[in-house]
Amino acid sequence: MQKLFALVPLLSFYATAQFPATPPLIISVLNPGSNDQRFCAGMLVQIGGNNFVPLGVAPTVTVGNQAAYIQSAVSNLIVAQLPLSLLNGPTTLTVKTSGGSASFGLTIYPFAPAFDFVPAIADASSKEISVSNPAFPGEPVIATMVGLGPTNPLVSITTSPPTTAPTTTLPTVTVGGLPAQVTGSVIVSDRAIYHVSFTIPTNIALRDQDVVVSMGGITSQASTIPIGAATGTTPTITNVFNFADDRGGLSPGALAAIVGQNLGSTTAVSVGGKPAFIGSASATQVNIELPIDLPVGGTTLTVTSGSQTSEPINLTIDTVSPAFFAHGLPTFRLQEAGVFLAEISALNPASPGNSVFGRLVGLGPTNPLVPTGKAPTGLAPTVARPMITVGGRTANFSSCGLIGVGIYEIVFTLPIDTPLGNQDVILTIGDKSSPSVTLIVANAPQSFLGFRNAASGQLRDSTHGIAPNTFLSIYSTNIGSTDSQGNLFPSTNYLNTQVLFNDKPAPLYNVLPSANLINVAIPSELADAGTNIVTIMSSNGITENLILTMASTDVGVFRIPDPTNPSRQIAAATVANTAQVVLPQATAAAYKFAQCPGASPTTSCAGPAHAGDSIVIYFTGGGRATPNGDPNGNPVPTGSVAPPDGRIIYKTVLTPILTIGGIPAPVLFSGIAPGTAAEYQINTVIPTGVTPGDDVAVVLFFEGNSDTVTISVKNP
Repeated sequence: MQKLFALVPLLSFYATAQFPATPPLIISVLNPGSNDQRFCAGMLVQIGGNNFVPLGVAPTVTVGNQAAYIQSAVSNLIVAQLPLSLLNGPTTLTVKTSGGSASFGLTIYPFAPAFDFVPAIADASSKEISVSNPAFPGEPVIATMVGLGPTNPLVSITTSPPTTAPTTTLPTVTVGGLPAQVTGSVIVSDRAIYHVSFTIPTNIALRDQDVVVSMGGITSQASTIPIGAATGTTPTITNVFNFADDRGGLSPGALAAIVGQNLGSTTAVSVGGKPAFIGSASATQVNIELPIDLPVGGTTLTVTSGSQTSEPINLTIDTVSPAFFAHGLPTFRLQEAGVFLAEISALNPASPGNSVFGRLVGLGPTNPLVPTGKAPTGLAPTVARPMITVGGRTANFSSCGLIGVGIYEIVFTLPIDTPLGNQDVILTIGDKSSPSVTLIVANAPQSFLGFRNAASGQLRDSTHGIAPNTFLSIYSTNIGSTDSQGNLFPSTNYLNTQVLFNDKPAPLYNVLPSANLINVAIPSELADAGTNIVTIMSSNGITENLILTMASTDVGVFRIPDPTNPSRQIAAATVANTAQVVLPQATAAAYKFAQCPGASPTTSCAGPAHAGDSIVIYFTGGGRATPNGDPNGNPVPTGSVAPPDGRIIYKTVLTPILTIGGIPAPVLFSGIAPGTAAEYQINTVIPTGVTPGDDVAVVLFFEGNSDTVTISVKNP
């Protein structure tokens, strides 16, 4: 500690002596309300740039040779209040620091009105005017503003205003183009924040309306607010239709839109005497989920707003009313590597063989049945089985069910022979078909998603390299249309799909377009430092050059998924000289392995190992491996395997460190598994002091990188 403290003065001196402060740079000066360059005396401004606080020394700001008040300052932003005595017209703002000064030209206006803060417009209780709390005709409201100029009495900068300090000029306000009565305009904060009080015109139309504030001929940008009906005004309904697509019908559990007047204060919607779920409400539209237990046939719907109930409107309820979202939510998205990508569009088309997500409504009951207004905890499959066609061709689907309140999702695969161009998609369920919607199909080039260690799943990038002779998982879209079957090694081409390292094709293990995945063996002759250029080629085109960073090792232990516990990271391991796979008993049972009362070299079984057992753990990324571990030897040639009969033993040049249950375990062998190329094995003995359990930690260290997995160990 004494040495550390002794260094502090020296470091401070070095910083100030060797690195003089950089002059400030002003990039922008903005009105914080309107985000433009309209300013008036006394208002706050935001100064953006760089180097405003060099070496921790606060800057100064002057405008027209008058000092501005700095409210806050960091390296790239200063918030300052302009002097009250500024004259109108062009002037200069200057920021001065210990590194120098910078200037920025601006113009001072008599007023610079702009809405500020949220809520920009609030009711008398200071609650934001919103869809759920609309303003109504004749209601008094308050707008929060900046840039309204001087007050009487004048409030100096940095000074809190008295209880009443009105602006010297009263602003004018219009709502929807109609003049509003302004009842007050006062300053309320030492940050030059003003409140303008006005009344919504009584003859305003009930819909979203623009509010504009003007002073001295200078007009603010508009702030849009919803105008609804005051309590006591009777709601009226003009139409009810399928929320996703007004060409669709209505059915139990479907999302619907109610349009009309005076709906902003809706508290209840009744359909056939049953309550609907209200999702949102504005003055002219209420979005609902119809009751899931609604009988089919003719019925009526009413809306209650405040204390008033609308006249009923007649509806016809069908068993199902399938409709894709024609507006609002994206209709279709691509599924890539198990995640959503962007909405399918002309710039991001789907391709034959792609897996596609579609969102729609009105598919009827699910199993389990989800109550009205509730979202399922997971996917709730539809009771009826749908059929989906793309361009007239039947598409296979992998799932279809409810995923949110009234929102269903179907995941389907585009037929390989889907024509290119705009294709109609239609879903049929029960005896009803959805209105057709358009899906754009094209042969899209590959889109690279990432490199990962095939065993550990860890992302490989510029700071996390991968070793030669390692199994590499490459994630890329549009790499073909048909999954490979079995092991492709040593083939370097599958249906015109290839992976090139520095223009040389590498051995493939499998190509899985359905998962956007290529597993490949990195050539063993590559250098274990620097970078290599990787290129993916397929019938859909060729990627740009991809950069893969190399490393001497990148250990990844192969995993066995656990159907009983998906988060478990079980090492791929066997008891030495037997066919026993080391697994927890429950996992072995899930895979229907035979039990292991006495393991043999030929009888497959699975179960926990014991302390003292010799085991073999399989991994990749052990780096350079040569005959007997000779540092000057040659690795297994790319495209070849280590001799299955073991006549040549390829050992890792580097020796790993292994712990089991936190106890060091002996490394009896570390090298290429006979008969394989990029698969390594480590032979060891489970230490006798290991605490038994199904999740005993196994940590394999290899020259600065490691991987952690588990094995199951039980008492003898």
